[in-house]
Amino acid sequence: MKVTSRFNSNISYFLIIAVVVSFLLSLALLQLFAGVLCLLWIFEKWNEKKNAFDIFSKVFLIYLVVRLAALVFSEFPEVSVQILYKEILFFLCFFSFSFYLKALDVEKIKTIVYYFSFASAVIALIGIVRFNLSIVERAESFSSGYSTFSSYLLTGLGCMLALAENVKKIKYFQLLRIFAAAIILVGIVTSLGRTNAVIAAAMLIASLLLKRMKLLQFIYIILIAAALSYLSFQNNSIQINQRIEAPTQLSDRDIIYKGAGEILFTHPLLGYGPKTFSEIFPHRESLRIKELEAGTMICSKFILKAVYLD
Repeated sequence: MKVTSRFNSNISYFLIIAVVVSFLLSLALLQLFAGVLCLLWIFEKWNEKKNAFDIFSKVFLIYLVVRLAALVFSEFPEVSVQILYKEILFFLCFFSFSFYLKALDVEKIKTIVYYFSFASAVIALIGIVRFNLSIVERAESFSSGYSTFSSYLLTGLGCMLALAENVKKIKYFQLLRIFAAAIILVGIVTSLGRTNAVIAAAMLIASLLLKRMKLLQFIYIILIAAALSYLSFQNNSIQINQRIEAPTQLSDRDIIYKGAGEILFTHPLLGYGPKTFSEIFPHRESLRIKELEAGTMICSKFILKAVYLD
């Protein structure tokens, strides 16, 4: 449903672009732009907010209620209480994004998707450069670990592949799209996240089958990504050599599954409370992964929008 903002639509439009571009470049800028967007949303008309309250908002509201209930019954209240000031921006951001995406016209939403997609390529390039210079063992950005980096790129790749073929206003768009998609794919591969790499491959194949790209474009993306990935692993082979030498070594995901199985039935209904991972997880010291930053649900909305853009 179309909603109407009491503010000039260009304000929210440029703020959303700023948020999606700065997501893994600068946490401070991200919080600034997102905070301003949330502040605008707070002063919007109540009737318009109700019009923007869709099924996704209802599901998220249920999640929010469960999250707060988990805080009330937390085994470590002094730790769980952090969600009241650490996650409030994320909670508000979901509703403000949902509102302003409905207030913008289709062309502006398309442009936001373009910026998000190509920003993903820039972030992927940063991670690849850091990986090749051996600054990190697995490709990642400045403000995130490799898991969040890879998940963000996966979302960006989905948007990139969903972009329409007949874009005439961007010169050499298809050429840029090929190189950007290849760079994002290399970023995912060099982050060494096996699951995300498989999902990325499935996205490429689905894009080809759904005729979102031509066969020749598909081949170019694969060849460029394969060449750059090979060169990257020649420059930084620490993690890949460890996997070759110890193929049965548990990954972070394996460790999480193992630990989850050990504590699954100790508090099956109420759990231990939010933000208590470090306190209760039995194999925390074995993990290399950083905590996943909030925002995955917000990013996923861009894929849902992009899929329906022609």
